Amino acid sequence: MVRAEKGMVAAMRFLAPLLALLSLAAAAPAVATDFAPKTDNGIVALDLRTGALRWRYQPPRLSDAHFEVYPEGLVAFPHYSQADRTAPIFLDARTGAPRAAFVLDAKRLRARSVTFSPPPAITLANGWVLSDFSPGNTKTLRFRDAAGTVVWEVRSPEYPEFVVSHRDLVLYAYGYLTGQARIHAQPAGSAAPRWTLDINEYLRAHGIRSQAPGPADRRSPADRRSRVRPQVIDGVLYAQANEHLFAVDPATGAVRWHLDLARATGLRFVPDFFGGALDLAAFAKDGDVLVVAYERRVVAVDTRRRRVLWHVVPDTFPHCPFPVAADGVVYLTAGARLGGR
Repeated sequence: MVRAEKGMVAAMRFLAPLLALLSLAAAAPAVATDFAPKTDNGIVALDLRTGALRWRYQPPRLSDAHFEVYPEGLVAFPHYSQADRTAPIFLDARTGAPRAAFVLDAKRLRARSVTFSPPPAITLANGWVLSDFSPGNTKTLRFRDAAGTVVWEVRSPEYPEFVVSHRDLVLYAYGYLTGQARIHAQPAGSAAPRWTLDINEYLRAHGIRSQAPGPADRRSPADRRSRVRPQVIDGVLYAQANEHLFAVDPATGAVRWHLDLARATGLRFVPDFFGGALDLAAFAKDGDVLVVAYERRVVAVDTRRRRVLWHVVPDTFPHCPFPVAADGVVYLTAGARLGGR
């Protein structure tokens, strides 16, 4: 009986994303080709503070891409997975013109995109390495030392979807399929988290309501549970949960600031940010400007003044742009209809 129940749970975990897509399709006037792969995306460079287009490069065929910036130029890898570095496209970062290939020396890497897959390698300050982690499928996080011996286990209350680190802290987040949106921070070797941030509880405690559903989302605000994605950049933990953006002190869990990106832009999370494929955002940062890239909206935030600088429609749907920012420029994929509202 126990095995049967476990089998049913595993099946539900597998079927849930499909059921969610079917639910959205029933709620919205979607057509069968809504989620068909888009193969005519290009690569663009935008001014980091204004969003103005600097240049566009159009390869013969492109859906997804992740990027790396070197002193010699920009490299685009035309793949969804960050682990896939085949068929690189070498471009002049200033003009977008194709250029000769150069050596990809990790020591000269200036900036890189962060995609949703595969999960990043996690190494704590003491050298312990996270091993055998599968997002949404691994409940116990196991860390090994240099000899390969398991030296520490973190037992999460739910199945973490994202794991990041800051010095000797492991930070793990879950929310998908649980109705929760929590981040835990646990010091190396400890038996319990140092702090926990419950995103939904934070919003309730501060009287912040999720935006009223848009025309493509018939769920009530109370039913739209947040899925949280964390990333540590320049010593700050940035976390995105639906339209909400948080800046958190990773050492203490204190929320430095919060911004509702939908309200700040005068838009709706559904369908202006989330079109039904992935309700996650990718981050890139240069100086005090943070770029938050959803599948249907890219937003630049001044982290010092805590305000939106600009936002554009990337026209990459159902693909998500994975930006990289350096030297006052943000590079990302974009369709032919890149622009405003």
